[in-house]
Amino acid sequence: MPLQYKVMALTIGMVCLVLLLAGSMVIYGIHQRIEEDISQRALNIGRIIAEVPTIKNAILSDNPSAKIQPIVESWRISTGAAFIVVSNMDQIRLSHPIVENIGTPLTNLYRAPVLQGQEYLYIAKGSLDPSIRANVPIFELNGNHQIGFVSVGFYLKDVYIQQIAGAKNVLY
Repeated sequence: MPLQYKVMALTIGMVCLVLLLAGSMVIYGIHQRIEEDISQRALNIGRIIAEVPTIKNAILSDNPSAKIQPIVESWRISTGAAFIVVSNMDQIRLSHPIVENIGTPLTNLYRAPVLQGQEYLYIAKGSLDPSIRANVPIFELNGNHQIGFVSVGFYLKDVYIQQIAGAKNVLY
């Protein structure tokens, strides 16, 4: 093979390799950015719900779900969250997108930080599909005593759909 063809093949190969690497880095950046945005959205929704006085008062009432469920469901629908679950300190669901699950214990997931008053993000599969989740503690109105927590989640399949759409925008 003549030298000029070897140089041309090497040049084309290097350009393709650089484009492939650059594209991979951009797509990975899109993936990270969307995951961070959705995680932050879940955390913000949880923080807002944890501060709603009606929810704080309802947790301590005789029939908390009757007051909490309609509020939380309207928030879930308007924010596009897959689920918003308010629970008491005994880890009993006071709200849930599947009404039959209200009043039942939460699945056995790691919740030590939120039970100790700390908010955190994680990815897990509980009774619903795998999702990015934010857990935020709920404190009494005076802020001294934790009375429950809220878990907000967005399904991973929906996150992946957004990531694929973002990658398509880069590729086309």
